[in-house]
Amino acid sequence: MADGDGCIHSNMMLLLARSLGSLKPTPWAKVQKLINYFPNENSDGSLQLTSRGQDAVIALGVYFLESGLQYKDKILPKLLGILRGLSKAKYVEGPKGLNKYKLPMTECFSFCLNTILCDVAFRDSDSRDEIIAAQLDLMEVLTKLCEGSYDIPKATLGFTIVPLLLGLARSVGRSSDEERPLISTVLTVNNIKLCQTYEQENISHHRRAFSTFRPILPRTLSSLVINTDSPSPTSPIPFDYSESRRERSPSPLMGPSRESILSSSEKEEKQEVSSIYLNKVGASFTRTKPWGFEIIPEQDHLEFCSAHLQTLVSVAKRLLNKDVLKNLDNILKDTLAETEKHEIWRFPYKSFSETITVVIVTLLRDVLEQEKDLPAKFMNDVQDFVKSLYESGQVDLEKKHGHPHDKDHRKDQDDNDHEFNPYQLTVYSNAACVDLLFWAIREISEAENLCLKLTEKISNNTEKKLLLSHTPLILVSLEALGKLAVKFPALATTMVASLRDFLITPSPILSKLNKYASRENEKGGIKITVTDVSQTKSSSNTSNNNGKKAPNKLMTALENLRDNAIHNICRALKAGINEYSEVVDAFLASISNRLYQAEMSDRSFNKTISSDSRWQTLKVVLKFTHSASLSKHQMDKFKS
Repeated sequence: MADGDGCIHSNMMLLLARSLGSLKPTPWAKVQKLINYFPNENSDGSLQLTSRGQDAVIALGVYFLESGLQYKDKILPKLLGILRGLSKAKYVEGPKGLNKYKLPMTECFSFCLNTILCDVAFRDSDSRDEIIAAQLDLMEVLTKLCEGSYDIPKATLGFTIVPLLLGLARSVGRSSDEERPLISTVLTVNNIKLCQTYEQENISHHRRAFSTFRPILPRTLSSLVINTDSPSPTSPIPFDYSESRRERSPSPLMGPSRESILSSSEKEEKQEVSSIYLNKVGASFTRTKPWGFEIIPEQDHLEFCSAHLQTLVSVAKRLLNKDVLKNLDNILKDTLAETEKHEIWRFPYKSFSETITVVIVTLLRDVLEQEKDLPAKFMNDVQDFVKSLYESGQVDLEKKHGHPHDKDHRKDQDDNDHEFNPYQLTVYSNAACVDLLFWAIREISEAENLCLKLTEKISNNTEKKLLLSHTPLILVSLEALGKLAVKFPALATTMVASLRDFLITPSPILSKLNKYASRENEKGGIKITVTDVSQTKSSSNTSNNNGKKAPNKLMTALENLRDNAIHNICRALKAGINEYSEVVDAFLASISNRLYQAEMSDRSFNKTISSDSRWQTLKVVLKFTHSASLSKHQMDKFKS
């Protein structure tokens, strides 16, 4: 947390809110202290949102949730009144508070307010429709402003309206089904989670604390791909895996089994992750499902009625219109050019189109995938829309990777320490499209077509400089193939074949990752030894400040792709057992045959090669498939 009077005020407001929330019932006179700091209206009826006013709104929302929705008739109208006035409000930059984060102040405030309201909607079914309707109404107003329906200054549109929209889209539809509301995890005081009451009440449930959410976008992204400094995952995953949940992508907190082995310094570093939602471009809460080999539907989620879903999809189509996005990019470019550099702070964006696309597609995915029994016409409409987005995104990926505009973004990212990478955001939005395409499929013929697209994607030859960038999309595609086998068991053998070929052919991306990761590991550093009277220290240019070897990002990506493919092969095999009882035996036989062919092919190309060399070459193939070898005991458990 940054220092300063603003931060002190923000911390004190949160402490007061959480202290009052622990009083049940809370005297109204004490709650009034929070309301006294509420924003004032200007003479024209618009709100004036200073930093302290925003802190007061968020603090009241925190109290409202943590008190069990006390004084609902008085507090909820005030929060909804602030929400409805966001588009016309005047924002005053001031001391820190919500201004201490990397993302724009208006985006942070919009995100926090709507995160609070979503949890209120989840907990109180009577006010659910009113809250969701108010959020969608605001989204429509902001969409009209982005479309140019009203004449407003470019600076207002670029620095206020679009960030408001981003914060809204990143939070709508997300809620916590646990005791602790989401906002209590996002906002901290002095890097310590404030809700002492919750920590005491739920200490026996600490293993579940917030592990069901993740801040970043693609469905199957492993935290080890994004945070490549993390240790490598344990592999293989045993079939008697006891966890009811398995991380499919980055989450603010690691699972208990991994957290228990961290050092105290590493745990302190992990505590900072909760602030990612107010610092990282496009980060949002995304509900994960308990899963192993089956797809288990959510039991509790924030439900949208049919009319709200129609509105959401309609707004998404308007926002993701190519002309609208291009116009917003041009407006931002002009605004940045006309604004003095020292006047722009905490604003990482150099374009809007990539971020808007990823937050809107992710919003659609997170809301729609929870809904069942939707009209066929509506699902077809969504499927056609997402197909066009995916195809357009593939074209963008081809265009953007060598564009000089992308290099400028990377330079700015290095200079300003902002995590804005338009190419990576395009990859993320494509990954979210794959999840939506899987959700929308109802017929086996559609599943076959998607299987062909995904198989083509994971078999593409990727340039060296894009290996890490494309890894998230490959991970999503691998999981989609496994899920298709569960959804359509008749296609399980087809999915197994695609995943098997990805591993043992192997796929070009696996070959290159192995090639370049091995080279990186072989590079030796110059070792320098410094000796003095008291101690002797050894260091290397390949080590970090703690004396540990710097992680090999390519090897980490390789291991994640391999483990993900193996897990989804197992998922597909289990799904196919009922259709074809010998599917596992047939798979292992095909693996053995492929390995034998690899060795014989090697001998025919070079008869003079030694047996040791052939074995070393064969081990490269084996390391992609070693986890697929099962003991008889494991096989029996798998079939049962």
